[in-house]
Amino acid sequence: MRSNNYLFIIVVVTTTLLLLLANYSNATVFKSDKYFKVESIGKDSYRLTQVNIKNSNQDDVDEYENVGSFRVSSIDFPLEWRQRRVLDEQSILDNPEDLIVKGVFSLHGKSYSFVPSEIYKALPYPEDMTPTDDYDNDQTSAMDGSGFFYFLQAGFPMCRFRTCINAIQAVNVNDPKDKTKLAVFRDLYPTLPGFDGEWYREAVNNKKIMFQLEFERVGAAHVLKAYVKLDPLHDCPMFKMAACPEGQTQVYSRNEDLCLIPDRCVEPNYESCRFDPVPKCVAGYTLHQYVSEPSGCPQYRCDPSFLPCHR
Repeated sequence: MRSNNYLFIIVVVTTTLLLLLANYSNATVFKSDKYFKVESIGKDSYRLTQVNIKNSNQDDVDEYENVGSFRVSSIDFPLEWRQRRVLDEQSILDNPEDLIVKGVFSLHGKSYSFVPSEIYKALPYPEDMTPTDDYDNDQTSAMDGSGFFYFLQAGFPMCRFRTCINAIQAVNVNDPKDKTKLAVFRDLYPTLPGFDGEWYREAVNNKKIMFQLEFERVGAAHVLKAYVKLDPLHDCPMFKMAACPEGQTQVYSRNEDLCLIPDRCVEPNYESCRFDPVPKCVAGYTLHQYVSEPSGCPQYRCDPSFLPCHR
C-alpha cells in the first residue's frame, strides 16, 4: 500500500515537471531594444510602457499594448546579478515607478515575465522643491516631445545660475536618429546640497544618466527628472592598505561608481584647505566624507543612497 502511495507521488511530481518544462519550452522569448517605464498595477504585477511614444491611447489597454505596453506578472533579475549581490532586488522593485528598464520578455500562455538587462533609477529630488518650481517658463503649453526621455550628447557644459548655455543635443533614448539641438539646458540637480557635479557630468557623457525633459521653446529645455544607470556587476573594491609613514595621511579619489580609491600618502597642509560648512543632505542622499589630494583636505559629498557605494 505504502509503495503504491510512493509511486503515485512520483508520477504526480514527474508530470508536474514535464508540464513546467513544456510550458517553458513553448514560451515566446524576445529581447527588446527599447526602454520602458515601469508601473505597479497590483501585487507582483506591473505594466511596462515603452517611453517616447506619441499619441498613444493609454485608456484602452488592449489597444495600447499593441503599441508598446505589456502587463507582466514578474520582474526577475538575471542569475548573474543575483549571484553578485551588488543590487538589492527587493529594494529596487519597491518603487517601480522610479525605474526605466530594457530587457527580455517571455510570454507563457497569456502571461508575460520580464528580465532586465539595463536599469535606470530616478535620482531623488525633494518633494517640496520639484524641479519645475524654479524654472522661468512662460510657455502656455508644453511642446511636442515634452516629458520624453533623452540622453545628452557632446559638450555637456559647466552650469552656472541653473542655466547651461551651449550647443548640445538631446537624443531620443528609443530613436537615436531623433536629435534635438539645445542652446539652453536647465538642470537643478547640481544645485542640491553636496551634489557631486563632476561625477554627474562624467555619467552624462557616458550615457549613464537619462533625462526626462520638458521643452520650453525651440532649443530650450529643462530637466523634469534624471535617472542614473545601475551597475549590477561591479561593487566597490576593497583595499588593504599599509599604514602611511608618520606625519602623512592617506588621500583618496572617487571612481565613476563613487567608490573611494586610495591614491597615496601625503603630508597634510590644512592651512591650504577651504573649510566649507558640511552640507545637509536632502532625503534620498547619504553624506560621504573623505580626504583628497593634494593636501589631505576633507571633502563632503551627498550621494544617492541607493547606489552600491553606500551599502
